[in-house]
Amino acid sequence: MRPRNGDPFNLAVKSNDLTFVNTFLRLEEIAINRFKWKGLPHSVDERFLELVLFNKGYCLFFDDETFGYMALTCNFEGIFNPYNIPTRYHAYAPSGFYADRDISNSVLIYNNYLRMPSFSVIWEYAERIAEVQRVIDINAKAQKTPVLILCDEENLLSMKNLYMQYEGNYPVIYGRKGTLISDDFKTLDTHSEYKGDELYKLKLQYWTEVLSYLGVSTSLDKRERMLAGEVAVNTNEIEMTRLTALNARKQACRKINDMFGLNIDVEFNLISTAEIIGLDNPEVEKDEDQEGPEKDN
Repeated sequence: MRPRNGDPFNLAVKSNDLTFVNTFLRLEEIAINRFKWKGLPHSVDERFLELVLFNKGYCLFFDDETFGYMALTCNFEGIFNPYNIPTRYHAYAPSGFYADRDISNSVLIYNNYLRMPSFSVIWEYAERIAEVQRVIDINAKAQKTPVLILCDEENLLSMKNLYMQYEGNYPVIYGRKGTLISDDFKTLDTHSEYKGDELYKLKLQYWTEVLSYLGVSTSLDKRERMLAGEVAVNTNEIEMTRLTALNARKQACRKINDMFGLNIDVEFNLISTAEIIGLDNPEVEKDEDQEGPEKDN
């Protein structure tokens, strides 16, 4: 149950932090579920592999005498080849396991062609989305309490107790006779204008941008009959973004298969974004002219 007492500033900070953390985790969940790996050995944890790529930008695939095939976090050691690829690696795990490998007996898997993690971009957008959400919360709450209460010091505690009942949506608020009738008691209207609809559109815009970065097709923003050219541009942009991460993984699959005689492959996981992030909007209409991955050919 959410606490309703305590220092207002601390409660606000906690709400801010919680909103950011929840937003970040939802985006991270989508990021690490974008791909389906096929033919991975049972000793390789697909979830851990994608988590390492998300946070580090690369991981190392190799064969271990005890544990079999593994995909772990690693650091680079030694010199780089003419293509700026490191040739020696130090793989390690939180359990204390470590292994030294080189380019002849292991393969680097990259998150994208820039070999960069997704963490920083997701963090940035999580901050933006959380900030807008908190403004929406505050603006919505201001519609409930648009009044500033002024009273003398003697009645301050009484006013706080009455407000706590109001904040808690009490059906009836009780007070001592004369409490609300005083020359020292005044109220000021803060004239808080409702901006929830506009802020929600901005929030959806941020969601659309970050999901496009992840290569996830979305119709979270309402589009009034997009032209065929606009649909094509939007589809091509998402497809290119998708390929920046997919091609890096497929390149690693080819090298792994050649080196170890395996049959590993990876493909993009076409997920229902609106269901995952919980932003189903009844006002958002599907554009029948827009083709997407979920539309039958």
